[in-house]
Amino acid sequence: MTLSLSIAARFRFRSLKLRIAVAYATLFALVLAAVVLLAGNGVARFGENSALRDLAANARVFDEIIALRAQQMRGSTDILSRDFGFREAVATHDDATIESALLSLRQRSRSAAAFVVGLDGSIVGSSDAALPAVEDLWDALDAGQERGVIRLGEKLALAAASPVETPDTIGWLVMAQPLDAAEMKRLSRLAAVDIDARVLPASRLPAALGNATLGSVVETDDGDRILHHVTALPALQQGLRPRLLLNHSLSEALAEYSGLQWLLAALAAAGLSLVVVLSWRVARTITSPLRALDNATRRLGEGKDAKVEITSEDEIGRLGASFNTMVDAIAERERQITHVALHDGLGRVDKRFQP
Repeated sequence: MTLSLSIAARFRFRSLKLRIAVAYATLFALVLAAVVLLAGNGVARFGENSALRDLAANARVFDEIIALRAQQMRGSTDILSRDFGFREAVATHDDATIESALLSLRQRSRSAAAFVVGLDGSIVGSSDAALPAVEDLWDALDAGQERGVIRLGEKLALAAASPVETPDTIGWLVMAQPLDAAEMKRLSRLAAVDIDARVLPASRLPAALGNATLGSVVETDDGDRILHHVTALPALQQGLRPRLLLNHSLSEALAEYSGLQWLLAALAAAGLSLVVVLSWRVARTITSPLRALDNATRRLGEGKDAKVEITSEDEIGRLGASFNTMVDAIAERERQITHVALHDGLGRVDKRFQP
């Protein structure tokens, strides 16, 4: 019976120790999970902000590259537009001479089109694709606009214009280079991050990007998160609203921070393991004195020595000291009861207990 009670008590305290350890570990796990979640979100937010800054910086770089490209083209058109023979050919409507000069300009500059717009509404030029209508160019040229995007056939092209003067303006020399996929891919290699660049009319932008600004995030079909940046480019052709669209994969940008997130997860796992061990030790520290008190109580009921060893000054230690005081008090009362039982009221020893 005693052995059964001892085994039952041992299981009770072991279960108590397990519950305490689980309670400590669960509480710490919840706090640690909250900390890791906040830290992970902070890392993701930092990565997203970094991607936004990179995309904005590359958008400015693209604007500068396009402006520089137009400036270089303007330099080439300025040289030809100031040539005396070329100005004379434009003034006398010598189309053969004009076309020959424009063809030579295209070959030297490797451009897609070069043409002259006259004040009379005529257009003479050399191009690989259909040229825009004169009336669509007239307002921008007459306003003195030097560069902008035009349409060559089905493609968009960057154009630069120089006036032909004798000394009054008699026309404009325009040269254009395509902004097709191959050209934009070549320009994309100059970017600091991996981006996809395209020049599209505003009407051809995806519906979700109709009002896109820096930092807009769109979920694609495959779950990838894409950052889009839309910039309005100057147009040399009326009715054309060109847009520079930069796409950057946010998922790929955040992948650079995945190592840090894995490190946070590893630290969390290590911390949780340490807390489980410490919780078990704390639980044992709490349950061991209680088990000693339980054993002492059982020994006291059996009439055996029941004092417990005091190893701390906390609540459990004070409880053990109170228990020892109670044991001493019980022993003193038993001694007094025995003394009263062995002596009469006059203090004489009962004869029956004398030898």
